[in-house]
Amino acid sequence: AAENQTAIGTVTATDVDSSSITFTVSGSELSITSDGVLTFASAPDYETKTSYTATVTATDSTNSTTQSITVNVTNLNDNSPIFTSSATFSAAENQTSIGMVTATDGDTSDSVTFTVSGSELSITSAGVLTFASAPDYETKTSHTATVTATDGTNLTTQSITVTVIDTDDVAPAFTSSASFGAAENQTAIGTVTATDVDSSSITFTV
Repeated sequence: AAENQTAIGTVTATDVDSSSITFTVSGSELSITSDGVLTFASAPDYETKTSYTATVTATDSTNSTTQSITVNVTNLNDNSPIFTSSATFSAAENQTSIGMVTATDGDTSDSVTFTVSGSELSITSAGVLTFASAPDYETKTSHTATVTATDGTNLTTQSITVTVIDTDDVAPAFTSSASFGAAENQTAIGTVTATDVDSSSITFTV
């Protein structure tokens, strides 16, 4: 019988001496009417218990017969994926690797696959998250998107943020002239200057 509902089926019996047969069942997990309609006492969860056993008794008010029964619970895809990876990532600029998105599913037989919104990020069905193209910290410092995890029937979404880590990938740029003028008979010439978008610490050699 399928999980998440109570119906199971009908128990039947014959008696050459009587047309009036009633039924009872042992334990508290299953219920049966006197006419043999068998049900779960409460809707089962396959992930909690996969089968139930009990003893059914059929009686014609004088004689009785027992039968051991087993009710196997049928698994349904009734659980949505749950993200187990963080919603925040960080990755260095100038390369595409970010990290791994992971999720679990209470229906252990289900396979979870992933997709991601937008065009800035990419993800494989197995959850390998990358930049669509290598980012530049000086252009954009973070990227946001929505990742969807699905088991084929149920889906879950998670908003993620990827922070780009700045690396010293830009060389200093001279801001002073390439030519200087200086009077003879003294040592002073002038000051060489430069800027660097990645660093405030610039040193010079000549």
